[in-house]
Amino acid sequence: MIRLIFSIPGSQARGIALLSPITTLIVLTCFSFGAQAKPQPRPSEQAAIVAAKKAFDAKDSRGLKLAAGRLSKDPLAIWADYWLVRLSAQQKPFDKKVVADIEAFQAKYNGHVLAQAILRDWAIASLDQGPWTQSAAIIRSLPASVDHPAIACARARLASQPIAAHAALVIGQESSKTCVGLAQSLIEARLMDRGQITQRARWAALAGELGHAERLWQSAKTVGLTPPSHEDGLLKLLSATRIRPTQALDKFQKLSGQWSAEQRDFAQLSMGAWLWVRSHPKAWATTQSGLSSVTLQPAPIQELVARQALRQGDWRTVLAATEHMPDSVRQKDVWLFWRARSLEVLGHPDTAKDLLRQVEPGLGFYSLLAAEALGRDWLEPYLEGPKPEAVKAAQQSLSHHPSTRRALSLAKAGLRAEAVIEWNHLMLTLRDPELIALAQIAYKADVPDRAIAAAIRTRQLHALALRYPNLFVQEIVQSSQQKGVSGPWVIGLIRQESRFITDIKSPVGATGLMQIMPNTAKMLAKETGDRRFKLGQLSDPAANIRLGTHYMAQLRDQFGGSIVLATAAYNAGPSRSKLWRASLGGAIEGAAFAESIPFTETRDYVKAVTANTAVYQRLMDQGLIKVSLQQSPQRLIDLLGTITP
Repeated sequence: MIRLIFSIPGSQARGIALLSPITTLIVLTCFSFGAQAKPQPRPSEQAAIVAAKKAFDAKDSRGLKLAAGRLSKDPLAIWADYWLVRLSAQQKPFDKKVVADIEAFQAKYNGHVLAQAILRDWAIASLDQGPWTQSAAIIRSLPASVDHPAIACARARLASQPIAAHAALVIGQESSKTCVGLAQSLIEARLMDRGQITQRARWAALAGELGHAERLWQSAKTVGLTPPSHEDGLLKLLSATRIRPTQALDKFQKLSGQWSAEQRDFAQLSMGAWLWVRSHPKAWATTQSGLSSVTLQPAPIQELVARQALRQGDWRTVLAATEHMPDSVRQKDVWLFWRARSLEVLGHPDTAKDLLRQVEPGLGFYSLLAAEALGRDWLEPYLEGPKPEAVKAAQQSLSHHPSTRRALSLAKAGLRAEAVIEWNHLMLTLRDPELIALAQIAYKADVPDRAIAAAIRTRQLHALALRYPNLFVQEIVQSSQQKGVSGPWVIGLIRQESRFITDIKSPVGATGLMQIMPNTAKMLAKETGDRRFKLGQLSDPAANIRLGTHYMAQLRDQFGGSIVLATAAYNAGPSRSKLWRASLGGAIEGAAFAESIPFTETRDYVKAVTANTAVYQRLMDQGLIKVSLQQSPQRLIDLLGTITP
């Protein structure tokens, strides 16, 4: 039997003393970001952990062991040890030495988040590689706290007797080999009917897993269930739809004559959704032709249909697409808001307000819009802070916490994904004064992204100056005034682009506070007459903000002053923003345009930047950030405006 040691995550953090909050307003604008003493980095430690991560990514066991040896007495050694065990588990999950290594890792790092993570990684590797009999032994050995959709499917498959309720675990997991295996078990036990098998197979094909779809029908045939006529051709078309929707549309014209009306509708709605992502001119017409199948489609397709309908101002289709989403999707703030807006337009204002009241309060895009629609002040709940002495007491404890030190060291080494894991685990059990203290510690260490991550987790007592810092404000003031650009927009964009990290670089080379690409930087420097500009200056805040603000001014002018269009262009390029605007059939609310941007990254980016802008404007208007900048509208709905063709 495999023995594994585990404990409740975050138990180390529970001993921190807490003091009672008071109802006084604490405005932390006096917090001096630049004057704090910063811990001196240890180059040898950073070089070793970076070398370890590079070796892990390259699957270089020898190099990883060498780097791990250099970290043997360092707090970051846990990460090198984790990568070593994980690499072995991924390569040989059933090897006895791997099992022994996992047991040793569990014993050594009991209670750390990675002690749970290695079990999950090991289990998933075993399920991916099989055989099932060996994977099943590993799944049985896991503590209940180790969870993952594939692991949930495996546990259901191990149940003494399959039950119909297990079919729900497969929904949305059709690309998982293990969950498809569970579905096969249910089919063979005659617990899934022909309609359910048809839907699961189509969803697997839409996820690009044609082989999984075929496996489901192979199991179905063993119990006498056969697919609809010509279903194999439909499955092949669906598997190509996401990557090659235009070619799928051409193929549809040739094959659709042999399909039933139901099959044609399903294919057309799926194709229309993905054609829309590609901004294809036939997207909406294709979608409309297949609307009767919206109840049978997976949630991602339903969401794409709802966004298309928003772009068209077709409020009844918005309602139809959202009404049949799974509860977990339909109850998201985005769809609560747009269902409410649809009902309002269609003459049901009271029902609309009931839905708006269900939107989670906060300072995010839909939290602000819902509050404004209900006539509420969204900033007022965030003006209450904890006692300074409570924050100070927590700061003394947290500054020496091993996870604090590891997270900040990882962030400084550029291993931000790993820093996030440490930081999030540390924050699990912290209360508001502790979260604020943790944010202050991160700012002192010059790791502003982790500071913001801590500050945004507070529930009742807040520190807005830590959530929305005014770092580099003098450079922003100077550049925004010179270019006539809204200061809140500039700082709101920086908060989203880089979280105020000056030397951050994206995988594609975008650098600095405003994440400027090298070629764009050269072009902007030439336009501003800076003949001495070097790419290394992109990590300098003043130079980066000067070039980025110049570009923002260009985009604002190019798009008639629309922050929505200009922000979309900053992320996806002006040509994309022009294309999306050109597809409009008439004027559209700025919020609806933002939500109907086809690219997920750009859609989320525009919503985040505009929400940041609205909050920064309010903070400046109320004197919580004491700077003089060109103003934007105070309400988010006014900031978004109307987008015209």
